[in-house]
Amino acid sequence: MKKGLGVLSLIIVCVFFYALIFQGNEKIEYRESDYRKLEVAQRKKYLLKDATIITMKNEADVFHGSILVSNGVITFIGQDEQITYPKDIEIIDCTGKYILPGLADMHVHANEIQAHQRFLAYGITLVRNMQGSNVHLDRRESIRKGKLLGPEMFVGTPLFDGPDPMWPRDAIVLTQVDQVLPTIQRVMDEGYDFIKIYNNLSRDVFDEMMRVAKEKEIMVAGHVPYKISAEYAAQNGLWSSEHLYGHGLEYNEADKLIDSIQKIVDTGMWICPTPMVHNLSSDQGYQQTNISMTKAFQYMKNFHDQGGNIVTGTDEYSQVILAGNSLHETMKTMEDAGFTPYEILETVTVNPVRMLGVQHRLGTIEINKDAELLILNNNPLDNIEYAADIFAVLTKGRYIDREWIENIREKKY
Repeated sequence: MKKGLGVLSLIIVCVFFYALIFQGNEKIEYRESDYRKLEVAQRKKYLLKDATIITMKNEADVFHGSILVSNGVITFIGQDEQITYPKDIEIIDCTGKYILPGLADMHVHANEIQAHQRFLAYGITLVRNMQGSNVHLDRRESIRKGKLLGPEMFVGTPLFDGPDPMWPRDAIVLTQVDQVLPTIQRVMDEGYDFIKIYNNLSRDVFDEMMRVAKEKEIMVAGHVPYKISAEYAAQNGLWSSEHLYGHGLEYNEADKLIDSIQKIVDTGMWICPTPMVHNLSSDQGYQQTNISMTKAFQYMKNFHDQGGNIVTGTDEYSQVILAGNSLHETMKTMEDAGFTPYEILETVTVNPVRMLGVQHRLGTIEINKDAELLILNNNPLDNIEYAADIFAVLTKGRYIDREWIENIREKKY
């Protein structure tokens, strides 16, 4: 009898631990095939009727009107009575609503497949992936073709780093100048949109990389390497500096770096400060410096006030920085740091498309541009938090309603 009880107890314990393991994995086990067979773009015609339209062409260009969308493109903007309704149009009553261009998170990793739908559920229709792989390239193309629902992706290479890389499994290690040209040629042939550099590149390798990139018209973004300064990187053609590493904030207060900021601004280099990461610890995989979030925001404000190019990013990564809501948290904190709602919206709409060179089709609400649009319940120019109060999203010809948005937001990550 005792032996039987012992076996029964063992079975109960095993079942208990199996349940715990299964419950824990349930949060992170997603089959990519499930996402690929769902939510294919519908390519319908929509009339967004009687809204306040925030075009983002300039701060004053806000007016009441309607927008006609056909096959994912804006074909009319104006008063409703001017529209000749096409057949099979779906009318969306936007009375009391506000329409804004889709948002961009300009520093993400998007490793989990479910991140792509979470981005859309928070109005993010464009992302810049900062550490790419063949998986990201495949998803980028699937999204473009309507086989996978998610934001448009611009994908950077694996990390170009020097000796003793911080992330050895994800790095392409370059130790010699003569390695630069063939390595760049190989990764660009694979289809990446830009090069991502990292901490340990030597000055010689960085110089050669920038020479080759300029010659071949390739954009280079990433961490300012330890061996150089942000000023040096900017003056040698770095397209985008991430996290404010190397900008001098490790050693100085932001208000003492005005001359340095102006030298960087004059080169036209973009910064993507990801200010929220400066609250995270090394245990969470983040590079530790003496940069505080307060310093980062002060530097950003000075950079903006001196005419610098800024885009907003989060460094979205797995379950540490969640896709979607992290961008809105960053935007709210920017308002606390002194940015106006319109200035914040510029960093997530107009500025990203200028940076990526796609302003001819994205970033503002204009006829013949892609209808990547948010319908909001309240005016984000009054309070930037209203940018997260989304009634619906239009992306790639599909109308995503409030029910879908709430369902995705509530899902376990």
